[in-house]
Amino acid sequence: AVQAGLPFTCVIANNGGWGNEIHTQKRMVGRLINAHFGDVHYDKVAEGYGAAGFRTETVEQLAPTLDRAFAVTDRPAVVDVRISETGGFDPLQTTLIYHDVEESRVKHFGAT
Repeated sequence: AVQAGLPFTCVIANNGGWGNEIHTQKRMVGRLINAHFGDVHYDKVAEGYGAAGFRTETVEQLAPTLDRAFAVTDRPAVVDVRISETGGFDPLQTTLIYHDVEESRVKHFGAT
């Protein structure tokens, strides 16, 4: 994306592992096998490739971080949003994160 000059924003819900595997293995097998990555900083990985990188660790940081990411117009931007291990499975939390992303997108780009 950096080499192609594609200016877009990617939001990663980072739970420190294979999200689907964490949920499925606990349900189906009762334990986890090789499902965790540890504390990977996807913002730093993005910066290593020339993209803009941002990281949030609290709900309060999310809206201002999205504002900064959407302001980047000359290259890709990656927003690393740390969530709990099971955060992606909680429908309320997922809805809240989507609402913040959509609200910031409309603020910067309009309702189209």
